[in-house]
Amino acid sequence: MSGSDMYFLIKCGDFYVLPSKKISNNTGQKCQAKFGGCKYEAEIIESNDNAGLLIKKCKELNAKLDHDLLSEEESVRKPDNDNTNDNDEEFIPPERKRRSNADEQIHTEFINEDLNILTLSDDENFQPANNDINDINDEEYCPQKPLGSPTGFIKRVRWTREERFEMMKAFGNAKTMKDLPSLKQCNNVIKNSTYLKNRSAAQLKTWLDNQRKAEARKHM
Repeated sequence: MSGSDMYFLIKCGDFYVLPSKKISNNTGQKCQAKFGGCKYEAEIIESNDNAGLLIKKCKELNAKLDHDLLSEEESVRKPDNDNTNDNDEEFIPPERKRRSNADEQIHTEFINEDLNILTLSDDENFQPANNDINDINDEEYCPQKPLGSPTGFIKRVRWTREERFEMMKAFGNAKTMKDLPSLKQCNNVIKNSTYLKNRSAAQLKTWLDNQRKAEARKHM
């Protein structure tokens, strides 16, 4: 490995990732990442020969991004959901809770050297996943166990990073989407998906539409 090889912290969409191995210096600040059969332009944020420093910064940037998105999500959602009880605890299925807990044990995000696929790697119990998409409104009312309220309200299930990434793989950047997919197309995506099995075709369309609306509000 040459002396010019470095670790690179890159930004793909609105998510920060770090290749697990040193790579040769790139020309300019842009590079390309491949996953799901598609190419995505990525931006080189920082390079260093110390992977530990970049891993720490990568996690900090993603944590800040999550915080900012949740804050914006609440400001977008509340006017349209005044009947939502904000005191309700969010229901998270056990399998999703396990994946959420595993986030704390993530070692690094990396690009698979052979397949050139962006992948998330952590402990052995966590399934690899990819993460991208600026998620503004990532909660839906899902057919989970009711709260016990006679009104029949159902606790919200937050869209996981795995679900959001599979949406990106299937539909591309929702923020620039001109036309929404048909319910048939959404059902085909669910059928072939690993993480979208608990979502309905209508929920997929609603999520995509919310992404477009949130982006449009930024330019109003």
